[in-house]
Amino acid sequence: MIEAPLKPGDVVQLDPEKVRAPFGASFMIISEWKGWGAIGFTITPGHGRAYYRARTDEMAYIGRAEWLSDDIETDQTP
Repeated sequence: MIEAPLKPGDVVQLDPEKVRAPFGASFMIISEWKGWGAIGFTITPGHGRAYYRARTDEMAYIGRAEWLSDDIETDQTP
């Protein structure tokens, strides 16, 4: 479970017991923090980004992405 606000570029893993397939156990890059959780995306080879909205109890914090594409705003204030 996430206890602190996340920032764009943070990486979480989605709980496979709480998140439906095919997103369960996926790594998600946060693009926007919300009070209830976050909006982010996974990368699917050949298909690009797949966006998902996850509640705080559905994810575990992994760390920060080393590199981000130019279209992700990293200075978002929660």
